[in-house]
Amino acid sequence: MEGKLESIILQLAEKNNDVNNLFTRLNAVENKVALVMGAAAIMSVLVPLLITAMGPKIHLPTPSYGIENNQQN
Repeated sequence: MEGKLESIILQLAEKNNDVNNLFTRLNAVENKVALVMGAAAIMSVLVPLLITAMGPKIHLPTPSYGIENNQQN
């Protein structure tokens, strides 16, 4: 009986170790995802601000929507 109990305790210890390793890996993945999401949130604010700030220096052509073609006819 004592040998079975030791065997069960060892199996439980191994399972506990496996679960701890799993949660450690999940925590690492969660940290990476949080870092990427934070970077995306910061970029979603900074990119429009930079585009707005550079607006007077960037001269993009105004879309005509075919107005010139209608005037030629």
